[in-house]
Amino acid sequence: MGLLAEEDIQQLAADIPNNSAAGLLLFEHTWAIGLKEAIKNAGAVAVTGGFVPPEAVEDLEQDLEAEKQNA
Repeated sequence: MGLLAEEDIQQLAADIPNNSAAGLLLFEHTWAIGLKEAIKNAGAVAVTGGFVPPEAVEDLEQDLEAEKQNA
């Protein structure tokens, strides 16, 4: 499918210690296709994508809860 280049596969293999096993999972957030199209149709440009680590979300939730209690 062309999702990984040969160099990607070689790098992944090099990072696996001898006598070990690893798995690789690729998935697509298909809901993001509609978001990307809406951004494009609005005349905007998607600059980057990524994930917010769960810890950051937890920290934000705690901060919001603290602000709510102090208000």
